[in-house]
Amino acid sequence: MEKKHCDYCGAMQKQAMFGEGAIKVINELKEKGLIKDFAIGGGVAAIAHVAPINTDDLDVIFEPKANGIDLLQPIFDYLRKKGYDFEKITDEKGNVRKGEHIVIEGTPTQFIVPTNDLLAGAFNDTELKSIGEIKVKILKAEYLIAIYLGLQRSKDKIKLIALLEQAKLNDDLLKQILKDNNLEDKYNKFTKYYLGEPG
Repeated sequence: MEKKHCDYCGAMQKQAMFGEGAIKVINELKEKGLIKDFAIGGGVAAIAHVAPINTDDLDVIFEPKANGIDLLQPIFDYLRKKGYDFEKITDEKGNVRKGEHIVIEGTPTQFIVPTNDLLAGAFNDTELKSIGEIKVKILKAEYLIAIYLGLQRSKDKIKLIALLEQAKLNDDLLKQILKDNNLEDKYNKFTKYYLGEPG
């Protein structure tokens, strides 16, 4: 990953790792009761398991404070009062529209409710790791592998290969997650094609 920094902690005379400042602000959401709990997924979680890889956003898997139609509005209201706003995307004609990420301390951030069994399982079986100087719950490598297998975008394949080659994996846990989510065939095809393993 390219070294990207935010400067939330300028008063402490240090630079933060990519996502660290945003995580500090997200901890405030939990402290103020706007969310019950959260864990970090996506590329930032992958980086906690492997050598640095490129990522340009922060995925926050969160448990909402209450059930409802618009679970994100209280979060966005709080963040916007603090001066954070959605990314602006300009198309080829120069038209500007609001992006899906809210930018917190320089980090494009997406909030995701675990609405399927895979994400729910991942959210309920996290581990504690350091992002810069902040200890935070992150998704385990085995769950990230299953999530990336389901997505299979180009950028996900790169992270998937890195996790399979470098992360310390619990083989039994990975097999169970793949079985529970009907991903065994995808896993076998992927590892055969990209890693040369028997499929």
